[in-house]
Amino acid sequence: MVPHTPYLLVGHNTQGIHLINWESKSEEKSLFLGNVTVFDIKILGNWIWVACSDGNLIQIDLEAFAVVKKTKCSEKPIRSIEVVPERGWLVVGCSDAHMAVLNMATLEMVQSWPANHPSVFSVLSIPETEILYSGGRDAHLKSWSWQDFDLIQDVPAHLFAINQIVHLSSLHLL
Repeated sequence: MVPHTPYLLVGHNTQGIHLINWESKSEEKSLFLGNVTVFDIKILGNWIWVACSDGNLIQIDLEAFAVVKKTKCSEKPIRSIEVVPERGWLVVGCSDAHMAVLNMATLEMVQSWPANHPSVFSVLSIPETEILYSGGRDAHLKSWSWQDFDLIQDVPAHLFAINQIVHLSSLHLL
């Protein structure tokens, strides 16, 4: 069981992120990130990664609540971040129709490739299968190989955009 914490990390469309204490209804910390909209936030250990509307991926030290690194992944917004600790990767989906894999420690680009046109809204990794998934404005659900990032399958999955993908690791039917 995960221990209860009263804290929420909130990103918005007016320049930053805020650490909110839900119980005391107070803002504990705030961090200005520039004139950007925050589309996604992921946390692993002491690291926070923020997907921004200016195409930058920002790495923040949680304890210091300070920006450590920033890297430009796209000329358009980054819409989604997936943390893949098994490989030391961050996978991002961008509004320029590309997915990219970055080294988690350095934020250096490992690979970038065209995925969902005209925009990738969601990315997902399932370590047990070594497959990456993407969904986007084209309403296609695509799967990609961890080994070479080649397309495995392309499924027209919906009539409209796929905004989010979630893996149900253990689905129990009642």
